[in-house]
Amino acid sequence: MKLVVLMLLALLSACAVLPEKIKIIENLSPQYLLHEEVLQSIDHWQFKGRFAVSSDDDAWSGSLRWEQSGEQYSIHILGPLFHSGVVLSGDDRHSSLALSAKIYHDKNAETLLYRYTGLRFPFENLKYWMFGLASPGLSISAREFDTAGRLALLEQDGWRVYFKKHRETQDVILPTKIFIERSDLSIRLVFDQWNIQSGE
Repeated sequence: MKLVVLMLLALLSACAVLPEKIKIIENLSPQYLLHEEVLQSIDHWQFKGRFAVSSDDDAWSGSLRWEQSGEQYSIHILGPLFHSGVVLSGDDRHSSLALSAKIYHDKNAETLLYRYTGLRFPFENLKYWMFGLASPGLSISAREFDTAGRLALLEQDGWRVYFKKHRETQDVILPTKIFIERSDLSIRLVFDQWNIQSGE
């Protein structure tokens, strides 16, 4: 029996091996720096996608629609636990949450959502990670790139962000699937539709 278990573990490990695409680059290439500059110029955007979040105590899944214009945002969340939907809106100074015909307020969107729904999303960092950018508010522990020069793995402040798939959208290469992990939280995001606009 022990031999069978060991064989199964070996098989699963073999299946989990990622394609050869990740390499560590100590000095950022001109290709990546140009791509980063393009991404940083985007300040009006929206996406529609799906998410799955799991922690030690609970799990959530659903759909997500996020619209951003400068610092102003509106985030719509739908899922089995939120039949009437949840809407987060605000800017970098204030957030409000609409849930079950009630509106709640706080300075921080992540705190607000967790307090009233139990769902945890690192919104302040996510708005950079979803574009394949490092969050400027956190130190970078590690950065790895694929052979096309795109960010494949990012480590910041205990978070590990894996960029699984990319796709060209409006002449810009954007992530379409990312995995975000911390010791106590796992997030899976799939971006089904992007609409972007440069502020320049």
